[in-house]
Parts: sequence; C-alpha cells; structure tokens
Amino acid sequence: MLRVTLIVLLFSVFFACGDKLDCDTAFDTPFTVEVGEEYCFPDGSTLLITEITSSYCPCNAQCVWQGETVVIGSWTDSESKVIALLIHEILKDQNEAWTSIHGIALTRACEPRVVNLELIINDPSLEPLCDESTSINEALYNDGPKDFIDIKDASITGDCLTISYSASGCSGDSWEVNLYDSGKVAESEPEQRYLRLSMMNPEACLAVFEKERTFDISNLQIENNGTLILHLEDYEESLRYTY
Repeated sequence: MLRVTLIVLLFSVFFACGDKLDCDTAFDTPFTVEVGEEYCFPDGSTLLITEITSSYCPCNAQCVWQGETVVIGSWTDSESKVIALLIHEILKDQNEAWTSIHGIALTRACEPRVVNLELIINDPSLEPLCDESTSINEALYNDGPKDFIDIKDASITGDCLTISYSASGCSGDSWEVNLYDSGKVAESEPEQRYLRLSMMNPEACLAVFEKERTFDISNLQIENNGTLILHLEDYEESLRYTY
C-alpha cells in the first residue's frame, strides 16, 4: 500500500510541475500577447489577457477621435494580490504606471483590427516611471498642435517633469498632449533648454477639466554637466533639473 501511495504522490507532483507556468517573460522588454494566454514574470507575478478591443474610426465615417486599442486582463502580483488591468494605446495616463502598449500591427481593412500586439511591463517593484517621454524635435516644437492649454503647475522629481494643466472638453479622454524640446541649448551656466506642452483637442464642449501628466526628461541631459534650467512655454517659473 505504501508503494502505491508513493507512486500516486509522485504522479501528482509531476503533473503539478508540468502545469506550472515558465516565469521567463522579462520585465522592461517588449513581448507579444494573445487573448486567453497567461504570462509569468521572474518574481512570480502573472498577467492574464482576457480581451483585446479596438475602436478605430472606420474609413467611411467621421469620428471625434481616431480610437485606440485596449488590452483587458488581470495582474496577480508576487504576493498573490489580483488587480484588474486596462492597458490603453493612446489614453496612457489611465494605465497603471508600469504597463504600456509597445507596438500594434493592424489589418489594412476599412475597419482596422489588431493582428499583433506587444506590451511592455516595467518592474512594478521599482520606482514608478514617468507617463510619457519628451521629444527633442524643433519642427514639432514650432509647428506641432497648439490648441489652448492652461498650465497650472510644473515640478521635477528625479527624471520626471510633472505638469498639471486644464482645457475645455467633453471629458478630456481624447486629448493628445506631448512635450517637445526645441533642440536648442543656451550656452550659460547652467545651460538652458526650451520646452512646449503641445495639445490637440478634438472635443467641442465647454466644460473644463484638469489633468496631470509626467514626462521623462532624462534625454535632455547634457554630458559633463549636472544641472539644466528648463523653460516651459506659458509657464512663468523656470525649472531647475539636477541629475
């Protein structure tokens, strides 16, 4: 009887191990996801993809905004706590700070559909990352979208520039906000750079909404220097960035 019991136990352990996920999905690295699949990370946390939706504007319609892809699923952290996740392609300020859509391949049909999608999951145990990057682009600094935006406050923590702003709209969900650097550096001590917060606002409502977004400014650093003065257009105070 002991021998039979031992065989049954070994049989159970074998299949339990066989069902265990390989925790080889890397943090901070793009990986392709599919509906119904579960991905395990080195710390034992898992991501389950339950749905991928697309709401792109078809070619035969006029839309208030272009639409986006949303990944729906759940995250189980290393301590077995489960949270629901919505990962947006465009409305990135609504994502968890450590999740983002890296790349999407679409059909060429009149109503686009997702055929391949990549995510990046940053290690949530590390200090939260900034929401967006900063683009060094003189053309967009000068001629990018210039819909009205009211900058309420700006501050720097680490490599993140936090900007609070408001504008009119229906919900603010379709605002497209980007931070552009002019690409020019004023030779002074410390040196100076120039930024503009660009807004494209397709919403034709008169309500006013206030939002906050953080931008990674680490690409503005100048070699052999540890301090920059940043001038944000339409914001009275200059910002001191030490790195």
